[in-house]
Amino acid sequence: MKERYCSQCGAEILPGARYCAGCGRRLGTAQSGTSYRTPWAIPVATLAVAALGAAVGAIFPVRPPSVPGAERQAAIPPGHPPLEIPAEVKRAIAEVRRQADAAPEDLELWTRLAGMQYRAGQFDSVYLEQAEASYRHVLERDPKNLEALRNLGNIAYDRNRHAEAIEFYQRYLAEKPDDLNVQTDMATMYLARGDAEAAIRGYEKVLAAKPDQFQALFNLGIAHSSRGELEQAMAALGKARSAAPDELARRAVDQVMARVRAGSSAPGRGKDGSREGSKRQDPLRAAIESVFRTHPVIAAKLQSIEWTAERKARVVVRDFPMEQMPAEVRQQFTLRLQEKIREAKGAHGEHGPVVVEIVDAGSLAVMETISN
Repeated sequence: MKERYCSQCGAEILPGARYCAGCGRRLGTAQSGTSYRTPWAIPVATLAVAALGAAVGAIFPVRPPSVPGAERQAAIPPGHPPLEIPAEVKRAIAEVRRQADAAPEDLELWTRLAGMQYRAGQFDSVYLEQAEASYRHVLERDPKNLEALRNLGNIAYDRNRHAEAIEFYQRYLAEKPDDLNVQTDMATMYLARGDAEAAIRGYEKVLAAKPDQFQALFNLGIAHSSRGELEQAMAALGKARSAAPDELARRAVDQVMARVRAGSSAPGRGKDGSREGSKRQDPLRAAIESVFRTHPVIAAKLQSIEWTAERKARVVVRDFPMEQMPAEVRQQFTLRLQEKIREAKGAHGEHGPVVVEIVDAGSLAVMETISN
């Protein structure tokens, strides 16, 4: 029997469609047991930006990363065809947009449109901008709409608009105060903008309700390390390791714990573990480093970040396929990094030039220079 509704998301299947307009699943194919899922059927999520601690300089994603277009293209297996939004899905979004424009007060339709645009926005930032506009349309008419509040927070989160993300999350939590994931995300936004004290309070509130919440434990460790509280950092990280959902997460915790240990044994530290007479890490440097340490593709390949001048950094990566990227994908990839660095500069009131070199760890060759 021909499918009428998608077995994955429940959306009605459009006549003649080969892809579900709601989630992107290729119709007539099994969802389980495949080694590579239909492009944008990958669940929508956003990247939690855990700020870099002065002693640690480490991050971990609170939620599965959102991988915008060029980054997702770079992350696909070798030989796999380029990822793109299926034409049927584009047409479906356009059709729902046409219907929504004709019915501005139909909030159910506008919310559906915004969700479709949000999922497509994980591959094409143009759709993410459209999703933001659609969710704002919903929010203007329904100020307590939970989906709009949360996803507007997520969009601001992805774009390093910390204060805006916090505002949306606060409004969401006023309606749904027990959502631990949003509580964690909001705490991480405080951490990303340099307010470790507020972040720690947020993570501790989450952990009071769910003591084994891995993301809160991991980022609590980073928050403590940023304040030079290395004993508390190690305690939180030890609990995070026990709560880690998989081996990859455990390895990430182990790496951070090793850096904390190295920091605690470094000479010239006070009793609280902070460097005597030293300033805290330059917030702009921390923000720029976080662009790479939280990057859905670069983070796994990152070996080190070295500052060779006040505003010039070398990002050293191993086995990174920069040279194998198609020209168009490489250009989009670079432009996306430029955009992220520009946003970091704007958030810290920096207007001077910043130069970042992406360097191959094996040959030490500069593969790309990003200037802002």
